[in-house]
Formats: sequence, C-alpha cells, structure tokens
Amino acid sequence: MSYLGITGNGPTFEYPLVEENAAKELRPIVIKCRKVKGKRGWLVRRVGKYIAKDTSPEGLGHRALVVGSHLHELHTDEANQKYLVAQRLTGEQIWKASIGETVKGYTRLTDQEIADQGKPLDE
Repeated sequence: MSYLGITGNGPTFEYPLVEENAAKELRPIVIKCRKVKGKRGWLVRRVGKYIAKDTSPEGLGHRALVVGSHLHELHTDEANQKYLVAQRLTGEQIWKASIGETVKGYTRLTDQEIADQGKPLDE
C-alpha cells in the first residue's frame, strides 16, 4: 500500500511498486464502486440522490480505478480526516465492489507511469 499526502512532500511506499506492464500491453481501466460506511456514508446515501440525481438505493459510492493488479483510490487520512490521500492497493488489499464495476477505457501506460501521474506537480 502506498500513500501520497496531497499536502505532503510526495509518496512513501510501504510496498515497492513491481512493474507488471513493461511491454506496454493494452489493459482495461475498471471503475469499482462500493458503499460508503459510517456517518459519511449515511449522509452520502441521503444527499447523493439529490446532488447526483442517483436513483440507486446505495446513493453515491466510493469509487476507485483498477489497472492491472493495482487499485488506485482517493480518500481522507484516517488519523484526523483532514488531508486527501492517494493510495495504491495490491493483492488481498483490493476491496470488492458492492455497487458495481465498469470498464471505462484502456491504457498502455506502465505501472510506474501511472504512479508518476499521482505525484504532486511541485516535485
């Protein structure tokens, strides 16, 4: 799992990135969506119907991109819920989509190129 604090000095990788697409094969980009839990989830499910005109009973959900064996998501940090964090999950860390999955496109980018796109511009 890797974290990137948007207000921080760049990413720190708990698990090093292992390149799986050095040959630049065409891979699907999948959007996964799951229910948001807790107090935020309660609010998102009720207000999301009006903001996004979402008619599903789940309301708005938490979305992430899956490219190859990596899931890329944005969320707030768990410590103080103040900073936006980019996270890359692999293997058993990848969560199941409780609302659904959709193929949105295809890419030839390598895993490293995708990771580089998530870095702040000031680096």
